[in-house]
Amino acid sequence: MPVFTDKQRLLDMLELEYEFVHRTIDDLSYEQMTEPNVEGAWSVKDIIAHLTAWMKRVLKWFEALDEERTPAIPDEGYTWQMVDTLNDAEHERDKALSLDDVLADFHDTYHAVYRLVAGLSHEALFESTFGGLVEKPMWELVMTDTFEHFQEHIIPVREWLAKNAPDALK
Repeated sequence: MPVFTDKQRLLDMLELEYEFVHRTIDDLSYEQMTEPNVEGAWSVKDIIAHLTAWMKRVLKWFEALDEERTPAIPDEGYTWQMVDTLNDAEHERDKALSLDDVLADFHDTYHAVYRLVAGLSHEALFESTFGGLVEKPMWELVMTDTFEHFQEHIIPVREWLAKNAPDALK
């Protein structure tokens, strides 16, 4: 895991990987976005909804910290050992959403995360455990649940596109 100790570098990575997602999905057709089995059983739309759900967690965690509450990490009623169950539950919840809604939510949530990180102090990102409310500095969760997570799921999308629609890759 790379160590980020500079907020601007963290923001640059957020923007760089967000643009990577854009370059990958912007010109895909509705059919390409909704075709199943891109990554496991998931479509590109499902993957984007999944990435959005995890970015929303980052926002919720910081909201809890702002209210001096211990954030539910990874989520209320779940442990890290239950992440697959959590992801499956969210997929069931989100699969009926329209593609337009999924894409709009992804972009809006990304921008909210970017603004949040940009507005945080160095201490809040890289040093604080918020009086023991979290075990480690929050930059690690920002990194793993935003730009590293983008790479984890968009690379398989690009591999799928390379096999099925090579002209779609930029």
